[in-house]
Amino acid sequence: MWKNLGSKIYEVRFAFCQRSSGSSGVRSFLRNEYLTMKSQNPTLPILIRESQDTLPRMTVRYNFGRENTIVCDGLNDVQIRDKLNELSLDERRIGTDKASSSFLGK
Repeated sequence: MWKNLGSKIYEVRFAFCQRSSGSSGVRSFLRNEYLTMKSQNPTLPILIRESQDTLPRMTVRYNFGRENTIVCDGLNDVQIRDKLNELSLDERRIGTDKASSSFLGK
């Protein structure tokens, strides 16, 4: 499932609280998917930040420093997986020069 993730995005960051119920989906997602994602994309930086009372979020960084952040408060692990898949397939953010110029409003 995650085999081509590293060829499409440059970095994935997760920030969440260790104890809050709103962050339980992120914790579950990382418990279930991190090892698979990392083994299939060994050069992709996957950053995990735990911080007390932090709003759970996932940030994906694309080429040219573009980023997209999704607030994951209350989402379960399946919904987070679907969101990450959706972000990795978004042609406007990762596509060719034509897509890049349209994304930048040119």
